[in-house]
Amino acid sequence: MNDLDTIAAIATPSGDGGIGIIRVSGPKAFIITDQIFKSYDGLSCNTREHGRFNFGKIINSNRDTVDHAIVLIMRNPHSFTGDDTSEIQLHGGIIILKEVLSMILNLGARLAENGEFSKRAFINGKIDLTQAEAICDLISAKSKRAAQIAVNQLEGDLSNEINYIYNLFLEITANLETTIDFIEDELPDDVFTGIQKKFFECEDKLINLIKTWDEGKILREGLTISIIGKPNAGKSTLFNKLLGFDRAIVSEIKGTTRDTLEEGYILNGYPIKLVDTAGLRDTECLIEVEGIKRTEKMLEKSDFVIYIIDASVDMDSSEIVRINNFPSDKYLVLSNKIDKGKMVNIKNSVDISLLDDKSNQVVKDELRKIIEKNLNLNFSNALVSERHKNLLEQTIIEVNQVKKLFSQNIESQAVIICNHLGIILNILGQITGKVYHDELLENIFSRFCIGK
Repeated sequence: MNDLDTIAAIATPSGDGGIGIIRVSGPKAFIITDQIFKSYDGLSCNTREHGRFNFGKIINSNRDTVDHAIVLIMRNPHSFTGDDTSEIQLHGGIIILKEVLSMILNLGARLAENGEFSKRAFINGKIDLTQAEAICDLISAKSKRAAQIAVNQLEGDLSNEINYIYNLFLEITANLETTIDFIEDELPDDVFTGIQKKFFECEDKLINLIKTWDEGKILREGLTISIIGKPNAGKSTLFNKLLGFDRAIVSEIKGTTRDTLEEGYILNGYPIKLVDTAGLRDTECLIEVEGIKRTEKMLEKSDFVIYIIDASVDMDSSEIVRINNFPSDKYLVLSNKIDKGKMVNIKNSVDISLLDDKSNQVVKDELRKIIEKNLNLNFSNALVSERHKNLLEQTIIEVNQVKKLFSQNIESQAVIICNHLGIILNILGQITGKVYHDELLENIFSRFCIGK
């Protein structure tokens, strides 16, 4: 990437729409825009003030009108990228957008790489790496909760937390380095005590951040919840009821569901992958046997499980014992068809009849309770990025090395400790971008769409 290039790309999704936007950013953004855009007031983009909207038309090399447009002028360093930027708002037809983009490229702009606008914003100091990643996460958020976490990260909540820890480690390093050239008798009695206190504060904050990984991953990728049970217990009926449409075939014939069915679902802001599975029973049908094997594999991947039983018929004792031994933090047991009479009593099960619409809300409430009981989702700084998690885990390894050295004579180990602290600062710096290399930037920004 050449930072002196002027780059351009369509910034809105592909397809027809009311408005389509082309973003042009770089030193020649206004000069190029002026060659294709004529404002109705006769003023050029190059002379406009920052933040001004201009109404006019796009013209081609033959002076023919291509479209009517609004152009927003953003001057450096106040634009998103930190460079001169014009955003051309056209009608949203893809043919027009591609034609105008082609005109811009022919005038000397270069097609932007994936995430290059955000990458320039980082390089120009407008955002750090955690904020850049938050942009991508906000665009791809699967629920309101996930979007809120991304917004918090975009506003700097996670950056502030990481920077606080970084600065504290920096202070610890500086304080420890000053002790190296002193004779022991010249040092204050509490100097090493103060260093250790700040160090353990850093450790606590790092551990607390890593603990948010599971919750952040859930908000980003969603929970997997499987519905299991014997044939005709009501699995597919419940699947359809929760989704609000008939996704699975419901039949009195046992073994109708031969494969896993998966659908996205949002419950109280939690993104969920809901899975309907083949009924669990002994069978000689090879297709059904394969379906049951897939059910068992899905159970291993599931965050939570809904086990549904037909409470109106007798159950064998082995199944009752198995259900009673389910871990309550992972399984929600539903006793269905109680409208036909209840033949069995299962510990901690919830009585429902899927013929009653009220039962659908009961299931949602119970499922929400089991999720919120077992997951601490009251946070604002979730580590939604696996990159963050890996770097913090590397930091903890170095922290543990320092703790071992603290258990010895700190003064004699000061130089070695400072070396480990330097490694810690380097690792933490990679989270926000205080420390970065081209491979790291390529890995992060390649996930972005071209127009971002």
